[in-house]
Amino acid sequence: MQQEGVIEANDVNIVEIRTPDGKEGLMAEMKVMGTINRTWEVITDYNSLPDFIPDLKVSRVMERRDNEIILYQEGESGFLVFRFRVDVTVKIVEHHHRSIEFTKVDGDFDFFEGEWRIEPLSSNETLIVYTLAAKPKFYAPGWVVRAMMKRDIPRRMNALRERIERGIP
Repeated sequence: MQQEGVIEANDVNIVEIRTPDGKEGLMAEMKVMGTINRTWEVITDYNSLPDFIPDLKVSRVMERRDNEIILYQEGESGFLVFRFRVDVTVKIVEHHHRSIEFTKVDGDFDFFEGEWRIEPLSSNETLIVYTLAAKPKFYAPGWVVRAMMKRDIPRRMNALRERIERGIP
């Protein structure tokens, strides 16, 4: 993937990317003080994500077969004075303690795909890398979508970090 610029927000580094097939997106990374096991446990507790991820209203596992999961999520976002709800159903493929790949099955996006990748840095420090390429079905200029993602992703990743580091189940 091609990187286009680095933005830092609360120790979350964000880089604009272009996927090999030309889709625009973002890659964000951060370090957390937590074991690889703890990090994996929090990221893959899909039904509990709305308990701590800002603006995520629903996250529900619809189907699970081995390392493949169908997950439905509803979220809320906005730009300037406009607020709107979006939903997406994704197919997830888990690679235990390494990565979670996801692709849109249904929902309010033309495409919504990416990956969560985790790497141990030490016995109690983990690197989390999140990649997302998304385009909503409703019209919004690319710069607006990227601006919303640049604002929302650090907030959500910092909430994830807090959950991992505080040790809340």
